Amino acid sequence: EPGLAGSASHTVPAGNLLIATRVGVGKSAVNLIDIAISQDLTGCVVDKDRFDPLFLALLRRTPRCQQFFDLRKRGATIQGIPREDLLGLEIIEPPLKEQLAIAAVLSQIQTAAETQGKIVATLKELKAATMAKLFQGDSSKKPLTARLERLCLKVRMTTPDRDFRYIDVSAVSNEDFRVTSTAMHTPA
Repeated sequence: EPGLAGSASHTVPAGNLLIATRVGVGKSAVNLIDIAISQDLTGCVVDKDRFDPLFLALLRRTPRCQQFFDLRKRGATIQGIPREDLLGLEIIEPPLKEQLAIAAVLSQIQTAAETQGKIVATLKELKAATMAKLFQGDSSKKPLTARLERLCLKVRMTTPDRDFRYIDVSAVSNEDFRVTSTAMHTPA
């Protein structure tokens, strides 16, 4: 309280819209608690009879709104937009019930995407750990090795008179190699 009283900051009541007007221009969020903000943010106390704050935060992410912010950024080192420009942003105003429905659907999609991202990251970690374990082998036994050329590769230019195996491009990716996708070539 004393720090806030001695500063130029104000408290934005919980459940309103915060918009970055310096550093990260245009990013937005709904504050979940009463919060004091710095000069990098603008707190918008929303008329909740007309607008859903989450709808407004999501609306800011549309290409049209992002373009609005991008075209108005100023500054060489720290970019920002004047609050007067922010106040000039024209926004759509569907009925409040529709705003709530839009925000709910987009929030569910965002939650699903975040969950999917976590699953993918966990699976990648699991795959890396499994590969490390499986390919490290048993240090108490002699390693089983073979030269790759014995498995499938021969360079045609060095052996034009002999059969050789080749790998189809579809057999190789950054994370996979399918031996079943090799084929036999017999010289004509």
